[in-house]
Amino acid sequence: LLGLPCLSECGQYVLDLMDTYGAGMSVLIIAIFEIVAIMWGYGVNNFCQDLRCMLGFTPSWYFKICWFLVSPAALISIFIAGCADWTRPSYGTVSYPQWAHVIGWLLMIISVVQIPVWFIIMTICSVLEGKCKSWPGFRP
Repeated sequence: LLGLPCLSECGQYVLDLMDTYGAGMSVLIIAIFEIVAIMWGYGVNNFCQDLRCMLGFTPSWYFKICWFLVSPAALISIFIAGCADWTRPSYGTVSYPQWAHVIGWLLMIISVVQIPVWFIIMTICSVLEGKCKSWPGFRP
């Protein structure tokens, strides 16, 4: 149902805006949140122990270094380069109106804001339900 505007006469413009704002920087920001939360928040060693339980082997030090240092640094570098090189998108010679850029930014913000909002909501629910008593010693 949300894809119906892409079938209209101006569908290519809508698709281009969705691709530029909805699938570019927002996906990169979400990937940064994920890798930092899992590898630095949960811990690379805990993650490797979980993989050992699921797969029967522990990843080597190469993967631990890549997950903990190389991947976050690469993602942040790509994000910074993308921000430095960012220009207002246009479709060929057609420049989008200001309201289209506002809709694009809202699309990006809605997808990225979900992470901290749900983190806060779930943390509050966990505290209210009393599930946080053993957080310092939490293990899978």
